[in-house]
Amino acid sequence: MSSSGNSLISRFPYETKWNDVCGLKILSLRDLNETIDLYFKDYEDSRDERLFDLCPYFGVVWPSSVALTKYLEKNMPQETTILEIGCGLAIPSIYLAKNGKSVTAMDFHPDVPFFFEKNKHQNAVELRLEIGSWQSLQVKHDLMIGSDILYDRNQVDQLIQLLQKGNWKRVIFVDPGRSYWERFVQEVKKYFSVREFLFESCFFCEVTTDVSAQNV
Repeated sequence: MSSSGNSLISRFPYETKWNDVCGLKILSLRDLNETIDLYFKDYEDSRDERLFDLCPYFGVVWPSSVALTKYLEKNMPQETTILEIGCGLAIPSIYLAKNGKSVTAMDFHPDVPFFFEKNKHQNAVELRLEIGSWQSLQVKHDLMIGSDILYDRNQVDQLIQLLQKGNWKRVIFVDPGRSYWERFVQEVKKYFSVREFLFESCFFCEVTTDVSAQNV
């Protein structure tokens, strides 16, 4: 596991809770807004501008992550190596690892490792974690997955670039319907085969490199 060494945990401890999710025990933030208030209080004292880029969205059990996990439960991947980008609490990754898959989870937030290690040990699984940005990522996995990862307009182009340079066979992304999702789907259709569908009230996008297949 690699880490940036810039964890904020030493400056203020997170209030947490355990959740039952898809047969897993997952540690998350107790309350997102409560944690954001802690960030702002810390900023008033420290004027550390990193805090604006490190909003603790990673620590929430988001509906898209649960939907992706439930989809994988019904459609267990046949691919041998799997990468989850923007993993946050890494719920899909932990579920896949518990079912014998070789999984790497990836996120940029320096406090993800704290939750990752606790959740990994609580669920008695083995998987890897990488801390870094999409720009530095080298995708060499058969399957890439991600849920609720498009928060700003720049991420659409970054994600397309990641797909273009990566060595992968299939991608599954999930979104609750955020404003940049449709733009991403239309852009990715220019380069790859795309299948769109709804599952658990979330928008799914399955991408393959078979350009001869029809986008649906």
